[in-house]
Amino acid sequence: MIIHILDNQGKSIGAMKEELVHEQNLLHKRLILLIYVEEMICFKKHQDGNDIYDFPVNIHLPIDLSQEELIEKKLEELELKKRLVKSYRQNHFYREKNEFISIYFIKSNKFEMDEFNLNLIYLQRREFDFALRKYPEIFSEYVHWTHSIGVTFSGLS
Repeated sequence: MIIHILDNQGKSIGAMKEELVHEQNLLHKRLILLIYVEEMICFKKHQDGNDIYDFPVNIHLPIDLSQEELIEKKLEELELKKRLVKSYRQNHFYREKNEFISIYFIKSNKFEMDEFNLNLIYLQRREFDFALRKYPEIFSEYVHWTHSIGVTFSGLS
């Protein structure tokens, strides 16, 4: 995938294959959606089968889509678009990965969990705190990072 390369103010100054961006440690864009359904946060199992849970959307921003277009596309894939209640954004710089991350908080009032989808889990704040302490290895580094900067449950405030 071709992704944006950024200057120190977060403005796009070019584009390059994501592998090369990481090899050269260039500043680039990432989008994370934190999705809340009835006071619970949703996590999705990685597709590579390693039993690590991450946010349902955690992706580099391709050059051919805006953040808003990518969000719409991902919400449609997750079948949450029609139940969207509120979203807002916070921007954070993740120095370890040299990423400028836009975090969107998506809330839905309606809970329709797919009982047969074992790739999704929904956790309340106390359950999440317990799982993060007891089983930290099951969560991605981005889950740990957002928790460390106090963002993970700030979208429910």
